[in-house]
Amino acid sequence: MMKLPKERRAAEFAIILLLVISANVSGAHPSAETGLPAGACGVYLWPGWRPETMNRQTCPLAKGAAIICSWDALEPQPGEFQFDREIGDKLRAAVKNNYFVSLALWTSPNNITPEWLYEAGAPAVRFKERLTPFLKKKHDRYPYYFNKIYQRFYRRLLERTGDYLASLPQELRDRIAFLEVCEGATGDPAPYYGKRSEDYFAEPLDPQYRISRKDWSRYRIDMWKKYQGVFQNERIDYPLLVKSADIVENEFAWLLEYMPELGSKQAYFCEYYQHSGVRSRLKLVNNTRAEIKNAGKKYFSRGEYDAQFKLFGWSTRNPDQALYWTAIYASHAELDIWQVHHEALQLNQAKQAVEFFNRYAGHRKPETSPAAFCVLRRGLDAADTDAFPESLFGKADRQNIDRYQRIAAEYKHRGARQGDPQKAVAELMANRRSEDFNDVGWDILPGNYGRFLKQIDANETSIGWWHVGREESIYGRFARGLDVATGKDRMFFRLADGFCNANQPNKLLLKIVYLDNGTGGWNLRYHTTNGMQEALSVTNADSGQWRETSAVVSDAAMQHGGPRGADLILASQKGDCIFHLIEVQRAAD
Repeated sequence: MMKLPKERRAAEFAIILLLVISANVSGAHPSAETGLPAGACGVYLWPGWRPETMNRQTCPLAKGAAIICSWDALEPQPGEFQFDREIGDKLRAAVKNNYFVSLALWTSPNNITPEWLYEAGAPAVRFKERLTPFLKKKHDRYPYYFNKIYQRFYRRLLERTGDYLASLPQELRDRIAFLEVCEGATGDPAPYYGKRSEDYFAEPLDPQYRISRKDWSRYRIDMWKKYQGVFQNERIDYPLLVKSADIVENEFAWLLEYMPELGSKQAYFCEYYQHSGVRSRLKLVNNTRAEIKNAGKKYFSRGEYDAQFKLFGWSTRNPDQALYWTAIYASHAELDIWQVHHEALQLNQAKQAVEFFNRYAGHRKPETSPAAFCVLRRGLDAADTDAFPESLFGKADRQNIDRYQRIAAEYKHRGARQGDPQKAVAELMANRRSEDFNDVGWDILPGNYGRFLKQIDANETSIGWWHVGREESIYGRFARGLDVATGKDRMFFRLADGFCNANQPNKLLLKIVYLDNGTGGWNLRYHTTNGMQEALSVTNADSGQWRETSAVVSDAAMQHGGPRGADLILASQKGDCIFHLIEVQRAAD
């Protein structure tokens, strides 16, 4: 077994890993960068798919949907399986709607588990009341996974599902992009929901049903082997996606040794765009990706935008804006499949968010990406003592609310606010329940969001803005501006090496989203085969609206030939100007 590096052995962060065991489905073409079928990356419908209301007519930009099957629905009576109703009919709908699907078999808790299983002798594990992420109270009941009766019927469920999939026409089988391995509570990697200790998962009322992390890890690996045997054989051969609750040394080592492809479920990057703790989390994710790449394997990532967007003020104040910025955030973190609640896809401006995410989903390399973007933002990170010295803003402690509020007050004149300070210092689940906007967080990303396009010396050449422009806009949550009085009159941007062909002119669409405020003016210059040239020149008309403008250029070189090694320069021609986004798309000939 390959030995993990010291950094991996020391990691204690609770990031969820996913495994993709990839073998090509006949007739499908794997992506060169993710291992998934070509065209499978992008926005998927979430949570459970109902084709009669969620289809190509109501959700035209979706790439796929999630088929989530509960054990109780699949096998309502022992040995009586309803595969056609729960799986087959939806695969036929996937063909009709030209959707890919992910397939998951949930086994617990509560009414997901069939009642007959308990009647057959599988023990029921009960818990004290808990509060769900949707603020509902529940008294959960689970089967005891290590019980022999449970194991016998669970393994039979997997085997019969494999038999059913193998019996389907190829046209239906090809619609399944991957299967999710579900060993525990719903589609999550833990056996029970609730607070965990260092050694055990949530504490059941009857202590004989406690499950240690060590025992659960062994059980999970056994289940991964079972899934391999059932869903990867001479009859069917599907990618499998396996989630891991922590970076557990023996689990990750097993995945790297025995599975050809891995990915990551990035829960931090798919539900909300301002999580505290995300700076360290993204660093860890990228280190994990580097290990996977160094092992010569591919990976993909997925995440869910669940119904919480309807419950909490950070979203309900402007749901379209919340969806849009989460799409940007997920794209920045290289999410490949974003499973979005179907109601969010009916928002007035959902199209902008979905199109944006779909444009970047699945693309790892600048040479093959259809576009590059830089969304302008300054993150106010209370953990950053260089930007915010303790002598001026107070002790750098995550629970020091006063420090957060002092930082927000420093930028109040440019829109910063700290509307729900108690939530900003809280752990992940509470952090995303903020009832108002918090512009200061702990260990948040400090700068712009982007892919393949970076701003050079951002804080030296521009200033941050928050909640700028009209309240109903999706764009003004964050922005950056020029400040001529302090000498910040130009912004510089550099494309990733390889995005443009160095040996010939490149035809590109250059797009800017700016605030049409005041009567100032600006221009955009780009690096050509003959030096820097002007692509756009704009004089504001003081409408107060966010505007989009673009230009197609045919002579782009983008070989970092401008000042500071820039490929693009936004410069003031008259007064201060504020910008949301700069994007470069490959233009058709």
